[in-house]
Amino acid sequence: MYDNVSTLQRQCLGVVYMATGDGNTQFSVTLPNEVLKLFEQLYPLGLYGKNRAEVARQLILDMVKRMSSERIIKLPD
Repeated sequence: MYDNVSTLQRQCLGVVYMATGDGNTQFSVTLPNEVLKLFEQLYPLGLYGKNRAEVARQLILDMVKRMSSERIIKLPD
């Protein structure tokens, strides 16, 4: 399943698969400061969210959707 994916994509998948059941699971993520600075550049756009957590959540979900559409992963039914 992890062939041809970057380290960051692999880490995102690990985080996403921590979710359990039909609901949502809260967890913490450690990211490099450079990534957090990039997140801050996205706040004014409002496209990905208004804070770090919303930006991280949306970017992770977007990556999972993209990987699913490219058939790199298969989402549960």
